Amino acid sequence: VMISCGKDDDGPSNPAKVAFINACSDCPNLGLTIDTLTTQFANFSYNSNTYLSVKSGSQKMQIADQTKANIVFNGNSNFSSDKSYTVAITKTKAAPSAIQFEDLLPAVIDTNKTYVRLINLTSDGGNLSCNIEGETSTIVSSLAQNVATDFIPLNPGVKLQYKLANSTKTYSVNIRNLAKNIVHTIYITGLVNETTGSKVITNGVFINKS
Repeated sequence: VMISCGKDDDGPSNPAKVAFINACSDCPNLGLTIDTLTTQFANFSYNSNTYLSVKSGSQKMQIADQTKANIVFNGNSNFSSDKSYTVAITKTKAAPSAIQFEDLLPAVIDTNKTYVRLINLTSDGGNLSCNIEGETSTIVSSLAQNVATDFIPLNPGVKLQYKLANSTKTYSVNIRNLAKNIVHTIYITGLVNETTGSKVITNGVFINKS
C-alpha cells in the first residue's frame, strides 16, 4: 500500500506499532518521524528497527537524515489502533518511494515452527521466487516488487534461497538458521547490476515476534 492521506482513527489511547526499513539504494542513514515520535535511525544502507508505538489515526510522516536537513520523503499515512505496520523507503534519493505494509501477524503460532514473511524491495529485480535449499518446490513464486507475502510457517533451521526475474543468479538468505517459535520478516533489497558496495542485492531480517 503506497502511503497517502487517511481518515482519523481512534486516537492516542489505542496505539499502533510501526517498524521502519531503509531500503533506499543510495541514501545515507535515515530515520522515520511520525508526528513527534522519531524512530531510531536505520543503519546504512539496509536495516530495520523493532516496533515502536505511535498514536493511531492520520499522521504526518517524514523520512530524513539525522540532522533533519536532508529530507528524503514527506507525506501522510493512516495507522489503525492495535495494528502493526512496516514503513519502507525504497528506490533512490533522487526518486524515492515510501511504502506501508500492514503486518498481519499469525493469530495462533505453532511453537514448533518458524514463520517467515518476504518483502520484495529490489529496485530493478523484477518478480521474486524463493525455495528451501535442496528442495525444488517454491514457497514463494512471482512476488512482485514492493509486495509482501503472508507469514509462512516452515520447519526451523531451514536455509532459504531466492531468484529474481531480472537476474541469472541464485541468492542465499543471509540468516541461515530460522529459529522455532519466532516470526521473521526477510526483505530483499538492492540492484541486480551492481557487483560491489551497498547497492548489491542483499537481504535484511528483523523479528516481528519472539
